[in-house]
Amino acid sequence: MKNSEPANLKTIKTEKIMPFSTGSQAADWKARNCNHCKKRYRHDQLKYHCRWEKEIDVSWVTDGEISPHCVMAIGLTDETRKYLTWDCPSLVNPGDSPRTQRRRTVPGQYNLFQGETNGE
Repeated sequence: MKNSEPANLKTIKTEKIMPFSTGSQAADWKARNCNHCKKRYRHDQLKYHCRWEKEIDVSWVTDGEISPHCVMAIGLTDETRKYLTWDCPSLVNPGDSPRTQRRRTVPGQYNLFQGETNGE
């Protein structure tokens, strides 16, 4: 399949496809999904915990193409391809991610989501 041809995702069998049109789109998708996932790449461990994030990162620095298994795992369909980013069905416990648990509190600043003022 040529990279310029639109993918008909129903007919993909073994061909690799390019899921993102630009590196910026891939970065936006990772920011929306991987950065909030419990299985994201951990810099302190220098280890990937998600094979799909690893495949996307490798494609980012090579030819930009990923396997059909990765296409299905990240939720790329003919419908989601119309959007800049979409939700990853492989996202694991976004609320439990250390990144989403750390919230900076500023004394005296109103907390919009809890309706109270932080301790002064």
